[in-house]
Amino acid sequence: MKKLIIIILAIAWLGFVDGTMDTVKFHYSASVFKTDNPTTGFATWWDSWSNEQSWRNQYVNGDPTQGRRLVGYGPFIWLCDFWHLIKCILIWSFMGLIVFTWNIQGHQKDRISPDDYFSRTRIWLNGWRVIPAILIGWGIYGAMHDITFKILLKSFWS
Repeated sequence: MKKLIIIILAIAWLGFVDGTMDTVKFHYSASVFKTDNPTTGFATWWDSWSNEQSWRNQYVNGDPTQGRRLVGYGPFIWLCDFWHLIKCILIWSFMGLIVFTWNIQGHQKDRISPDDYFSRTRIWLNGWRVIPAILIGWGIYGAMHDITFKILLKSFWS
């Protein structure tokens, strides 16, 4: 039961992170991430790293025609802006969930003869449990995404 709770919480976390990505991309100016009138060094840096134009940070002088900086490629892209950092957190979390679920299944040797028709049928029927699990996970993920995107990260001051 503890493992199931961990998996459900991890799926909810993935939905939260995805909702955060969408908030930063589509509703940055009305989100809790927006810094009004950045004057300090950190506030100025944060605004340039997390606003709607932050994707330009991956290019030399913010100009796509001048080519990409070193951090604008593959494994370094998360250093460019907040959206890419959140995307990497989403991918790393998803990989962690896969590794976690793979490890909790336990790998036992198959003791059933491949010629045993009834045993093969039973294994195949047990595999159908995956479909409701995917649908429930999808529902949890989608609900958490929508709660994050539409409610949690909206700025109450705008």
